[in-house]
Amino acid sequence: MSVRPGLGRGFRRLGTAVCVLVGVVGLLDALLLQVGMSTVEAFYDTATDDATHQRQLVSLDQWSVGTMVVYALVFLAAGVCWIDWQGQLASSPRLERAGGRLRPGWHAWAWFVPVLNLVLPALAMRQLDRGLGVPGRRRLRSPLWVWWISFVLSVVLGRYAAWRAYAVEDLVGAGDLDRAIDLYERCLVLGVIGNALGVVAAVLAIGIVHDLTTRALEPVRDDLAPAAAR
Repeated sequence: MSVRPGLGRGFRRLGTAVCVLVGVVGLLDALLLQVGMSTVEAFYDTATDDATHQRQLVSLDQWSVGTMVVYALVFLAAGVCWIDWQGQLASSPRLERAGGRLRPGWHAWAWFVPVLNLVLPALAMRQLDRGLGVPGRRRLRSPLWVWWISFVLSVVLGRYAAWRAYAVEDLVGAGDLDRAIDLYERCLVLGVIGNALGVVAAVLAIGIVHDLTTRALEPVRDDLAPAAAR
């Protein structure tokens, strides 16, 4: 019988940093959601004159751009800490490797391989969840996939809305105002949906990281590992 020791305080601090940064990302998503909903409301507001209407939209647009800059920086910091946290966990002796298919290095590369990064990170996280199995603990299978689907959809919708928004100015310059207004409306709606999904993904991610970090700090006896993996 042998005991696989839990990870140390440094890993706990790293997990806490990931949770805090992801929480800030979620708060910024919530702020962008509020700004987006206010923009949609102002867009359909016909009670104000054109000049006031334009000033409202420009002001909200500036708020959105400024928040997106901060969002990008915090998102990047959260991503760096997350990959470090995941890499340390994947390469630790605390992890039960029976049945594992991804090597520790792939827990980082999974996020960067085109197309495969739509699935591999979720599979890597599921492997960590199974490898940290502790008797009496419930697996994270359902929250993991809900988190991942929400996260992917929020990123895809947000990037698509931002990309299509550039075409609005081209349509306005070409004098095609009807198509420009229709495209602007669709970009606003997609952006709002993306931010709402981002808030959901952030809340679930905090719970997942906290749970895996807590379990990784607990030592486990090898004779109990098969029972946890079943």
